[in-house]
Amino acid sequence: MPHRPAPLRRAVLAVLVCLVGLSAGAAFAQTPSGYTVTTLRSTYGDNTGFFDPQRFTIDHTHRVLGARSQFSLSHYLAGSLIGLGLANAYVGRPATWAATTATSVAPTTLPQTTDDMVLAAASDDGQWQVVRSTASTPVYRVLHNGALTRVSAPANTQLGLTGINNQGVATGSLLNLADGTRTPVVWRAGQLTRLPTGGFDSGLGVALNNSGQVVGQVFNKEGQAAELAVWTDTTLATPLAGVTAWSAGRLINDRGSIVTLHGPTVGQGPSLWGLLRQGQLTPLADAADVTDLNHLDTALGRNDSGRAKLWLNGQAQDLTDWLLAKGTALPAGAKVTQGLAINDAGSMVLLYSVNGNAQQPMVRVTAKP
Repeated sequence: MPHRPAPLRRAVLAVLVCLVGLSAGAAFAQTPSGYTVTTLRSTYGDNTGFFDPQRFTIDHTHRVLGARSQFSLSHYLAGSLIGLGLANAYVGRPATWAATTATSVAPTTLPQTTDDMVLAAASDDGQWQVVRSTASTPVYRVLHNGALTRVSAPANTQLGLTGINNQGVATGSLLNLADGTRTPVVWRAGQLTRLPTGGFDSGLGVALNNSGQVVGQVFNKEGQAAELAVWTDTTLATPLAGVTAWSAGRLINDRGSIVTLHGPTVGQGPSLWGLLRQGQLTPLADAADVTDLNHLDTALGRNDSGRAKLWLNGQAQDLTDWLLAKGTALPAGAKVTQGLAINDAGSMVLLYSVNGNAQQPMVRVTAKP
């Protein structure tokens, strides 16, 4: 069993890592004076009415990586045999949308990708991507400078990759098909390295920063315990052990700040979002989902009411109100429903609806200095 702090030490830790506000700091490289709005044409979902929750990212040049919607004759014919027709005809191809402040921009499909590939992860600088096949047992490949490298899983395991950094180091986990346990891994220069789980039988690598720090979770597969895990090289730390009943890491930036999920009772709700920075855990109030964190500790996501949220120094801001206050040209009656990606300049990839009607095409709001 993993080490647990003694009661007195646990109390001290709870004070040191209490739920307090972070000290104020810069939320963006330069506070945006306003935003220009660009529709990202042919995003996956435009033609089918469904949004595919694949990973989107926006790099420092404001270029977007994600999934475009593309017609596939083979998918259309296969769907027609079971009555799906056009509903099965559009597939999500990994793509980029160029940096521009024009009112709309068309996508460019990533080289070497095919109809059976989706984007699993992308680096901050947009130069490295992880793509996976849509097969029942997916195959993962790393794409860099137009070259695809297959990441092979050991025998009797199934691989999942969920993050990659600017050095081309990826993280994820291996599922043991015999006993159902999972092992966190990093992939570097063609080699998979297993990470320790510290006495737990399973673990997940979820995300990593550009220093190679990996964040995720260690747990027992039967659900008795689960802890936020941080790996520096192959050294494991569990910074919230004894502070919360369970915890997990979802995002990490180059400061080492971590977006966490945690809760008061193992195996039961509620699930609470937080930002762990320099040993302090700050609640991300009104969060139902946190999708991105820039390197200046600004988080992006949504609440349970379907409104996009921006957390500046841990304080929640309604994203629709934030954009309108800066004179952003949103359509009349628009409500920003989800934030998907943010960079250090404050440029974002967003979803919105108008007067409560169906979801509109995805947009990029580019920050003005």
